[in-house]
Amino acid sequence: MNLRSPLLPAVLTVTALCLAACESSFDARLSADPIDNLQRVTLPLEGLAVQTSDGQSRSLRLDDPVDVDLLLFDLDNPYLLIANAELAEGSYRSVQLLVDADGAELQRLDGGLFPIDLAASTPFADVAFSVDEDSSVAIDLALDLRLSLSQRTDDRYRLAPVLRAVPAGDGAEVRGVVGGGLLNDASCALGAAVYLFEGLDVEPDERDGAGVEPVATAAVRNDPFNAVPAYRLGVLAEGPYTLALTCDGELEDGLDVADPEINFIARYNLELLRTEQRVFNLPP
Repeated sequence: MNLRSPLLPAVLTVTALCLAACESSFDARLSADPIDNLQRVTLPLEGLAVQTSDGQSRSLRLDDPVDVDLLLFDLDNPYLLIANAELAEGSYRSVQLLVDADGAELQRLDGGLFPIDLAASTPFADVAFSVDEDSSVAIDLALDLRLSLSQRTDDRYRLAPVLRAVPAGDGAEVRGVVGGGLLNDASCALGAAVYLFEGLDVEPDERDGAGVEPVATAAVRNDPFNAVPAYRLGVLAEGPYTLALTCDGELEDGLDVADPEINFIARYNLELLRTEQRVFNLPP
């Protein structure tokens, strides 16, 4: 593993971006949606790019890339990527995660170590916020690793980030248990997963670069407190969604259009409100 810089100085170097006299500050916290079959996903993070409402891009870069194992940082324990950074006054509409193309790697549960190549283009994630002279602004980010990573045929992986962003404190969350009647197929012991799509009555599909694309996914896992199958999704903007369940979730391979087709066995409409902590159980 490349240990170019420990985690703590990341906060300190970004803090140095803010002039002593500035009164506004900008923070960003990053969590990762977990992925099965991996024990480590290390990305050299460089910071963020932000896009103004009129389309101008501005970068908030760390002094040096910081190697971060994203599997250590989840919804309950996000990574402080940007702290007390100075950001020009104005209105902003989106953010982009900046990743160094050199040194990204992952380790599978079987011990195999593989390099990660960065996709040629990294999209911006929509999030609206404003900065003025005296403001203190923070945003929450979530990177869906199941949708972002795809395995290539040459024993390498590719990262095409699927990032969500909301103003800190505004994000919604949905979680629930999955009824045994939906999981009676033996394949669901390995591949049960939920997919979330923007809009109601969406016909679900895996991420394949065409048509409707999921905005978030989560494996169905046994809840550690009551040992029943459950799921959890967070860092979600308010609005209407379609939630779909599949038993083929282990087949998800990011933007690899050659991966086997994922079939969905149930779908549900739901509306999420700002800051809502929604319990949405999938019936048997």
